[in-house]
Amino acid sequence: MLDIMLNIHRSVWLLLVIVFVIAYINLTKGKEKGYKIPHHIARLFYVLMIVSGVYLLISYGFPINYTVKSILALWLIYLMEVILGRTKRGELTGSQRTYYWVQFAIALILIIMIGYNVIL
Repeated sequence: MLDIMLNIHRSVWLLLVIVFVIAYINLTKGKEKGYKIPHHIARLFYVLMIVSGVYLLISYGFPINYTVKSILALWLIYLMEVILGRTKRGELTGSQRTYYWVQFAIALILIIMIGYNVIL
């Protein structure tokens, strides 16, 4: 069961990032329907990712590296919602956009590196 949840978790992460990028691109192009559907799919993937992540965290016994990864993952979900929400409302411009996208990139890279045991 652990291997199945690990594969689900990894797959959902990949799909989540792809769907997020699709939603953002459609949002910046002004395609309302092309934004709403991927955004709702991303929210479903947030739930799947959190459930599978909690299961894995409990199964592994809360090691520090995966606990840090969990905190970063929650931060990344927050950043995804902020980027999409503020862009939709027209509040994310200039240096704020750069600020959030840099945080997004750093968090995503750290999560991937911790998940594949490159660091920590």
